[in-house]
Amino acid sequence: MPLSKLLVGFDFEQWQAERKARRERLKPEYCAEYGVKNLTDDELDKLEQARRLLKECDGCSKLYCYKPTQKFHHPLITVQDGRIKIETVLCDVWLEECYKERCQRSGIPMKYATRTFADYKVTADNERAVKLAQWFLSGERKKGLYFYGGAGTGKTFLASLIAREYVLNAKSIVFGDVPLLLSELKRTFNDRTLSTEGLLDRYCQSKLLVLDDLGAEQITDWSVDILYQIINSRYNNEKPIIITSNLDFKDLAAKFGQVDEISGRELPVAFLKCVIRAFWEQKTGGVNHDEETFDGGAQGESSCQCYTCIATRVHRPAGQL
Repeated sequence: MPLSKLLVGFDFEQWQAERKARRERLKPEYCAEYGVKNLTDDELDKLEQARRLLKECDGCSKLYCYKPTQKFHHPLITVQDGRIKIETVLCDVWLEECYKERCQRSGIPMKYATRTFADYKVTADNERAVKLAQWFLSGERKKGLYFYGGAGTGKTFLASLIAREYVLNAKSIVFGDVPLLLSELKRTFNDRTLSTEGLLDRYCQSKLLVLDDLGAEQITDWSVDILYQIINSRYNNEKPIIITSNLDFKDLAAKFGQVDEISGRELPVAFLKCVIRAFWEQKTGGVNHDEETFDGGAQGESSCQCYTCIATRVHRPAGQL
């Protein structure tokens, strides 16, 4: 139907008068509500439109966005320098769904995906480990952490809290149970659709790698070689790593030593270079003894706090949980 026919009988002047009266009525209300001195007609129109769009979000199930337009978006109304500012932002539903998807892709256990440090029960036994986890998330570059202790002591929970912060900041992470990660790599041998190199590259190049339950896997020449490749690559490229295990470094060395003596010495030292040295250097002003061997070398049982000397006193390595 032509617009001219639709406008037949329409009193434009009356519509303008009613619109003006409505604006004059609403301006004081909105000025008082948002704490601004005045609103232009254009600001008022945009504010009304934003408020109408926000009403579409009323009763949101928080499971999916059913709006016909601008799905997963909503207006954000703020006041800056005494003026109303309106911008369109992603809604919490989208952020939550996106976050959950990222957690699943990264491998973070979903039971910890929405937990925070406030949910973690701090005790005298784990207080130092919690402080180290929070320190790890501070601004300066870190190499890694090693948490060890018995089953059910909160190692995976604490590692998940660190990984969660990486996901929230849109940083790539891989969080994997070590036996499962090795199984994934083995599966690529018989599946042409999967790439061994691509999977290894993901472990080596992600912003953060979490190796959960190290030492629970079956130790073979192949598994030792794979772990050494990953650890050494991340160390050389200064990419952080977090390791959890039921074993301290002495028991870890003994377990890897079941394959051969060299593996029992070299792989734990590779771990130590990644996960111990960083925070002890911070504490001791950079003291280290790179030339020393895993058995302590010249320092023996001294009080030196470098990663090598700590390894000789395995009853209290850094990062214990």
